[in-house]
Amino acid sequence: MPAPRPVAMKDVFSTWWPLAASWLLMGFEQPAASAVMTRLPDPVHALAAFGGIVFPIGLVIEAPIIMLLAASTALSRDAQSYRLGLRMTHAACAVLTVVHALVAFTPVYDAVVTHLLQAPAAVVEPGRLGLRILLPWAGVEWGGATGLYVAVAATVVGNAALVAWLRIRAAEAWSLPVI
Repeated sequence: MPAPRPVAMKDVFSTWWPLAASWLLMGFEQPAASAVMTRLPDPVHALAAFGGIVFPIGLVIEAPIIMLLAASTALSRDAQSYRLGLRMTHAACAVLTVVHALVAFTPVYDAVVTHLLQAPAAVVEPGRLGLRILLPWAGVEWGGATGLYVAVAATVVGNAALVAWLRIRAAEAWSLPVI
Protein backbone atom coordinates (compact mmCIF):
# COMPACT_ATOMS: atom_id res chain seq x y z
CA MET A 1 0.00 0.00 0.00
CA PRO A 2 1.55 3.32 -1.04
CA ALA A 3 2.09 5.99 1.58
CA PRO A 4 -0.52 8.71 1.52
CA ARG A 5 0.59 11.83 -0.25
CA PRO A 6 1.08 14.87 1.97
CA VAL A 7 -1.72 17.41 1.95
CA ALA A 8 -0.65 20.69 0.38
CA MET A 9 -2.02 24.13 1.16
CA LYS A 10 -3.47 24.16 -2.39
CA ASP A 11 -5.51 21.01 -1.53
CA VAL A 12 -6.80 22.56 1.66
CA PHE A 13 -7.72 25.81 -0.06
CA SER A 14 -9.46 24.15 -3.03
CA THR A 15 -11.59 22.16 -0.58
CA TRP A 16 -12.15 25.03 1.84
CA TRP A 17 -13.22 27.91 -0.44
CA PRO A 18 -16.47 26.40 -1.76
CA LEU A 19 -17.52 25.40 1.75
CA ALA A 20 -16.69 28.82 3.13
CA ALA A 21 -18.69 30.37 0.30
CA SER A 22 -21.67 28.11 0.98
CA TRP A 23 -21.71 29.03 4.67
CA LEU A 24 -21.33 32.70 3.75
CA LEU A 25 -24.35 32.41 1.47
CA MET A 26 -26.36 30.68 4.19
CA GLY A 27 -25.47 33.49 6.58
CA PHE A 28 -26.31 36.13 3.97
CA GLU A 29 -29.67 34.59 3.11
CA GLN A 30 -31.74 35.95 6.00
CA PRO A 31 -30.40 39.54 5.95
CA ALA A 32 -30.75 39.69 2.15
CA ALA A 33 -34.32 38.43 2.31
CA SER A 34 -35.16 40.92 5.04
CA ALA A 35 -33.57 43.80 3.14
CA VAL A 36 -35.66 43.10 0.05
CA MET A 37 -38.86 42.56 2.06
CA THR A 38 -38.57 45.97 3.67
CA ARG A 39 -39.21 47.39 0.20
CA LEU A 40 -42.42 45.43 -0.42
CA PRO A 41 -45.85 47.10 -0.22
CA ASP A 42 -46.58 45.57 3.21
CA PRO A 43 -43.13 45.08 4.76
CA VAL A 44 -44.35 44.52 8.31
CA HIS A 45 -46.48 41.49 7.43
CA ALA A 46 -43.96 40.21 4.87
CA LEU A 47 -41.15 40.30 7.43
CA ALA A 48 -43.35 38.80 10.14
CA ALA A 49 -44.48 35.94 7.88
CA PHE A 50 -40.99 35.18 6.60
CA GLY A 51 -39.03 35.70 9.81
CA GLY A 52 -41.63 34.34 12.20
CA ILE A 53 -43.21 31.49 10.25
CA VAL A 54 -41.64 30.52 6.92
CA PHE A 55 -37.92 30.59 7.70
CA PRO A 56 -38.09 29.07 11.21
CA ILE A 57 -40.44 26.24 10.21
CA GLY A 58 -38.46 25.59 7.04
CA LEU A 59 -35.25 25.53 9.07
CA VAL A 60 -36.66 23.07 11.60
CA ILE A 61 -37.77 20.78 8.77
CA GLU A 62 -34.40 21.16 7.01
CA ALA A 63 -32.26 20.68 10.15
CA PRO A 64 -31.46 17.01 9.47
CA ILE A 65 -30.13 17.93 6.03
CA ILE A 66 -27.96 20.69 7.47
CA MET A 67 -26.59 18.20 10.00
CA LEU A 68 -25.55 15.92 7.15
CA LEU A 69 -22.76 18.37 6.29
CA ALA A 70 -20.81 17.53 9.43
CA ALA A 71 -21.85 13.88 9.52
CA SER A 72 -20.96 13.18 5.92
CA THR A 73 -17.63 14.97 6.21
CA ALA A 74 -16.75 12.77 9.18
CA LEU A 75 -18.08 9.50 7.75
CA SER A 76 -17.13 9.59 4.06
CA ARG A 77 -13.81 7.82 3.75
CA ASP A 78 -14.09 5.94 0.46
CA ALA A 79 -16.38 5.43 -2.54
CA GLN A 80 -18.60 2.96 -0.71
CA SER A 81 -19.17 5.21 2.31
CA TYR A 82 -19.70 8.15 -0.07
CA ARG A 83 -22.44 6.27 -1.96
CA LEU A 84 -24.07 5.21 1.30
CA GLY A 85 -24.05 8.80 2.53
CA LEU A 86 -25.43 10.04 -0.77
CA ARG A 87 -28.29 7.51 -0.60
CA MET A 88 -28.97 8.66 2.95
CA THR A 89 -29.00 12.26 1.77
CA HIS A 90 -31.45 11.48 -1.03
CA ALA A 91 -33.71 9.53 1.33
CA ALA A 92 -33.62 12.31 3.92
CA CYS A 93 -34.41 14.93 1.26
CA ALA A 94 -37.38 12.89 0.05
CA VAL A 95 -38.75 12.27 3.55
CA LEU A 96 -38.27 15.88 4.62
CA THR A 97 -39.92 17.17 1.46
CA VAL A 98 -42.97 15.03 2.32
CA VAL A 99 -42.92 16.36 5.90
CA HIS A 100 -42.68 19.91 4.52
CA ALA A 101 -45.66 19.23 2.23
CA LEU A 102 -47.68 17.85 5.13
CA VAL A 103 -47.01 20.99 7.15
CA ALA A 104 -47.58 23.42 4.26
CA PHE A 105 -50.64 21.85 2.61
CA THR A 106 -52.64 20.24 5.40
CA PRO A 107 -54.31 21.29 8.64
CA VAL A 108 -50.97 20.58 10.35
CA TYR A 109 -50.01 24.13 9.29
CA ASP A 110 -52.94 25.60 11.22
CA ALA A 111 -52.13 23.48 14.27
CA VAL A 112 -48.51 24.61 14.27
CA VAL A 113 -48.90 28.26 13.25
CA THR A 114 -52.23 29.21 14.79
CA HIS A 115 -52.28 27.07 17.92
CA LEU A 116 -48.65 26.32 18.78
CA LEU A 117 -46.96 29.54 17.57
CA GLN A 118 -50.09 31.67 18.06
CA ALA A 119 -49.17 33.81 15.07
CA PRO A 120 -51.26 36.93 14.40
CA ALA A 121 -54.05 36.32 11.88
CA ALA A 122 -52.56 38.84 9.43
CA VAL A 123 -49.45 36.70 8.86
CA VAL A 124 -51.00 33.20 8.87
CA GLU A 125 -51.94 33.10 5.17
CA PRO A 126 -48.81 34.85 3.85
CA GLY A 127 -46.80 32.38 5.93
CA ARG A 128 -48.74 29.46 4.46
CA LEU A 129 -48.04 30.68 0.92
CA GLY A 130 -44.35 31.20 1.69
CA LEU A 131 -44.02 27.74 3.20
CA ARG A 132 -45.74 26.20 0.19
CA ILE A 133 -43.37 27.98 -2.17
CA LEU A 134 -40.42 26.72 -0.13
CA LEU A 135 -41.53 23.11 -0.57
CA PRO A 136 -38.45 22.06 -2.57
CA TRP A 137 -36.12 23.68 -0.03
CA ALA A 138 -35.14 20.51 1.87
CA GLY A 139 -34.81 18.63 -1.40
CA VAL A 140 -32.48 21.19 -2.91
CA GLU A 141 -30.51 21.64 0.27
CA TRP A 142 -27.48 19.53 -0.45
CA GLY A 143 -25.62 20.15 2.79
CA GLY A 144 -24.92 16.43 2.99
CA ALA A 145 -23.63 16.33 -0.57
CA THR A 146 -21.32 19.22 0.27
CA GLY A 147 -19.83 17.30 3.17
CA LEU A 148 -19.50 14.22 1.02
CA TYR A 149 -17.65 16.33 -1.50
CA VAL A 150 -15.20 17.52 1.13
CA ALA A 151 -14.42 14.06 2.39
CA VAL A 152 -13.89 12.46 -1.01
CA ALA A 153 -11.74 14.96 -2.96
CA ALA A 154 -11.53 18.36 -4.59
CA THR A 155 -11.83 17.43 -8.23
CA VAL A 156 -12.79 19.52 -11.22
CA VAL A 157 -16.16 17.77 -11.37
CA GLY A 158 -16.61 18.20 -7.62
CA ASN A 159 -15.85 21.90 -7.79
CA ALA A 160 -18.25 22.33 -10.71
CA ALA A 161 -21.01 20.52 -8.80
CA LEU A 162 -20.42 22.59 -5.69
CA VAL A 163 -20.37 25.84 -7.64
CA ALA A 164 -23.77 24.82 -9.09
CA TRP A 165 -25.00 24.21 -5.54
CA LEU A 166 -23.71 27.63 -4.48
CA ARG A 167 -25.58 29.22 -7.37
CA ILE A 168 -28.79 27.52 -6.22
CA ARG A 169 -28.22 28.93 -2.72
CA ALA A 170 -27.59 32.40 -4.16
CA ALA A 171 -30.70 32.24 -6.34
CA GLU A 172 -32.70 31.04 -3.34
CA ALA A 173 -31.43 33.92 -1.20
CA TRP A 174 -32.47 36.50 -3.80
CA SER A 175 -35.77 34.93 -4.89
CA LEU A 176 -37.45 34.23 -1.57
CA PRO A 177 -38.26 37.84 -0.68
CA VAL A 178 -39.97 38.43 -3.99
CA ILE A 179 -42.57 35.78 -3.19
